[in-house]
Amino acid sequence: MKKIHQKLILGVDIGGTYIKLGLVHPEQGILGKARIRTAAVKGKSGFVRALSEKIDELKHTTNLDYTLEGIGIGAPGISTEEGVIVQAANISFLTNVNLVKLLEREFHVPVVLAKDSSLAAIGEGAFGVAKGMKNYIVLTLGTGLGCAVVVNGEILKGASGLAGEFGHTLVRKNERLCGCGRKGCLETYVSGKGIVRTVFELLANSNKKSSLRDYSYNEITPKIIFQEAQKNDPVAKKAFRDTGKILGEKIANLFTIFDPEAVILAGGLIEAADFLLPVIVETVEKSTLYFLKDKTNVLLSALGANDAALFGAASLILKRKKEILI
Repeated sequence: MKKIHQKLILGVDIGGTYIKLGLVHPEQGILGKARIRTAAVKGKSGFVRALSEKIDELKHTTNLDYTLEGIGIGAPGISTEEGVIVQAANISFLTNVNLVKLLEREFHVPVVLAKDSSLAAIGEGAFGVAKGMKNYIVLTLGTGLGCAVVVNGEILKGASGLAGEFGHTLVRKNERLCGCGRKGCLETYVSGKGIVRTVFELLANSNKKSSLRDYSYNEITPKIIFQEAQKNDPVAKKAFRDTGKILGEKIANLFTIFDPEAVILAGGLIEAADFLLPVIVETVEKSTLYFLKDKTNVLLSALGANDAALFGAASLILKRKKEILI
């Protein structure tokens, strides 16, 4: 049987732990995925080489007959006017690199670059739980903490294109050192790295029995914490409760400032939603102004823990081609 030739879009989500790729069809969704460990990439030339290798790999693993229509990329710290990553603590090898020009020269297709959290918001608006909403906020809980605010159907960009750096609002003065150079940023508590740091503190400051004490310093990951919480480990469960409480308090501020229809949670950490979401919702309800208490809608992404940004990347290319209106 002859394979149907398809026109697909490559979505790329650059994170602090993994660079995730997805071949996206506007109607069929993601047809193939791959990932690259971020720490293994050396410089901009290494990034291009790794991307090219994974594109070739996807052609073999998906067994699809396709051509790329464009590449949409999400990364932290974007200057949207110039298409340059101006500063991103977890991907310093791409700082001050014009990825749009670099990849258009390499792959000969249109390339669009946006903040990773913005892509997640666009993806949710076009394909996910925010479809039909005009005012909503998406938080991406991954290695770090991303945020995108949608007001009247448009991403809030700010004067320099960097609006929404929610993860770098201060939550604890002069405490945990953040990758941005300051101390006490929300991201150091609410993120993959943040919950690992919370576990280290809990283990150091108590004598509670915990299976997490059986792991070495370098072995503990958010996934392991989640697995131990599922086994009813008290330290793991408290780490999620503490994380959920801090995030809930800050989300209450978002409802007060922006009055969104919903705050949507995306990113790898929402795989532990059974432990996080009840605490977040309870804390939001306790912390929100009384006249907003029946309007605090906290939702989980419907696009998979790590796929919202990939859908958003495809949406940007489709919007550029005027095949979709967001």
